[in-house]
Formats: sequence, C-alpha cells, structure tokens
Amino acid sequence: MHVIPNSKFEIGAFRFKGCTELTIKKSIFQYADTGILTLPASAVLKQEGALTESVQTARQFKVGDKVSIELGYDGKLRNEFKGFVKQVNFTTPAEIELEGYSWILRNKKNIKKSWRTTTLKEVLEEVVKGTEIKLHSKIPDLPLKNLVLNNASGTQVLDYLIDLLKGTLTAFFLDDVLYVGLTYMDIAETTVKYKLGWNTINDDDLKHKNKEDVKVNAVFQFKDEDGKKVEEGAGPKDATITRFEKLSAVTDKKHLKEIAEAKLRQESYDGFEGTISTHLQPFCQPGFRAEIESPRYKEKEGTYFATSVETSYGQGGGKRKVEIGIKLI
Repeated sequence: MHVIPNSKFEIGAFRFKGCTELTIKKSIFQYADTGILTLPASAVLKQEGALTESVQTARQFKVGDKVSIELGYDGKLRNEFKGFVKQVNFTTPAEIELEGYSWILRNKKNIKKSWRTTTLKEVLEEVVKGTEIKLHSKIPDLPLKNLVLNNASGTQVLDYLIDLLKGTLTAFFLDDVLYVGLTYMDIAETTVKYKLGWNTINDDDLKHKNKEDVKVNAVFQFKDEDGKKVEEGAGPKDATITRFEKLSAVTDKKHLKEIAEAKLRQESYDGFEGTISTHLQPFCQPGFRAEIESPRYKEKEGTYFATSVETSYGQGGGKRKVEIGIKLI
C-alpha cells in the first residue's frame, strides 16, 4: 500500500511544510533532544495569501525561536519534536540547529539553594520553577543530604545530580516533561509493537546480551550520622568484576540498595545492544516499551526498553532507528 509522507514545521512566526533534510536524536542517556534541520538557502514568503519577494531563509529565524515538528503519512501527523532554535548557520542549504526543552534549563542561570536534607523531586522542583517545564509523575522521592547549588544553570544541576550518584541516574525529556530517576526504571505509559520483517525495515544490528556473560557486582557505600560505614551490593556471588563507589549524599540503606541495583542493570542485563530500523510508523520515543514479535527467531521476542530514537526525514520520506536495551518481560 502506497502512503504519502507529510510534515508540518513551526519555527517562531513561520509555518511551512517540507524540508531539505531533518535529523532528530533523543535518548534516555542524554537530557538534550537535538535536531539538525536543513532548508533551501532562499525562500518565498506567503503573507495574507500574497507572495513576497525571495528572502534569505536563515535570516528569518533566530536563537530561542520555539520549534514544533510533526511528521506522518496521508495527513495523519504525530509530534516528533518540541523545542527551540539553538543556532542558525548561514550555509547552503541553510542549517538550523535545534535543542529540546533542555535549552530552557541551559539558559536558566543563577540557581542558588542549599539543603541539609531534601529529595530528588524537591531539587528538581527548584530547577524547573518559573519555567514551562513539567516534572514526570514517576520521579522517585529519593532522599538526599548536604546539597548546595551556587549560581548553577539548570543543566549544570542535572549534571551535578548524575555525578553525585555516580552515573546511576538518567535524565531525559518527553517533549516538555522532564524525568530524572534511576536508570532503566520502567516508567513507560506506551508500548510500541514491532513484528520483525513486517513493520520493520532491518533488525540485523541487534546483538543479544546475556547477564551471565558479564558477571558484575556493584557495591556502594556511605557514612551514617555516627560516621559508620554502610554498604550495600547487588550482583552474583561469583562475579568477576566489582564496581565500588562511595556516596556522600545518600541517607539510608534501602535507597543505597536501589542505587546498587541500578548500577548492576547498567553493567549486566538480559536484552539487546543495537537498533531496529523502521519507517515513521510505528511511532516511538525513548522510554517506551518495545514489544518485539519475531516469526523466525523466537529468542528475540519479548518486551524491551527503547533507549534512544533517531528520526530522519527528507524528500525521500522518513525513517526511524530505535535502540533496544534491557529486557523488561
């Protein structure tokens, strides 16, 4: 069945359909959704039904312009990107660099706040205060202590939190909604279904991972109020690799255990490495569940974590690469 690809772009005050080329990248491991949009170097504007003289395309846009991009087939469009113009490059064709809602946090400066005791959610509420960014409903109330923010930007705070918990946190946006939590927590409200060879183009890049192949023990430690060392670990007793980290901001043993388990999930899991290639449909975003059905290879079947999505669009239509990670079911 032949379908016709369609697109709708809104940048600042301008509305148009079609582009020379578009690439959008999103990942649970990067809080910045990014995009590169190329357009003809010159264009004719249409105002109140009348055509104007030709203008230089790049000069019509400016840094900070709001961006909305919708893609689809036969007039049925889905939003693929919401964000802002990060940079305008005066090239041929014209090139517009895009950034998602992390752009707001990158430009929100001078955050000053300190807490003797707090939670991850309370810190994030301070970070997004006064912006149009919303917090995800499943952000955990992870207790933290002795945090100081001194003239930090919003993205610097995200980097600080990730470093504070030794990379066990992930921070990413679903459009204007920010999620921050332990890596590979199943927060998805949407499941996308793939039948390999039917609604996919290629899955040869998928490489199976087995947690038995790399046996890791993750051990984390902090000191309680009496100066006593508290330690928790996760992983098999016959592990060949040990990851040991000391934490200064954690307050209790229960959450220390959860952090160790998150580190273990990063290092050793059952699932896949690699991507599957599809057309624009089915729609997918990072953090979705990817349910895979494989008529030929039953060992590939299951429900997995979609970790990143790269979407491309141009005069030849649209395609999507979805990175598949840990097996959920």
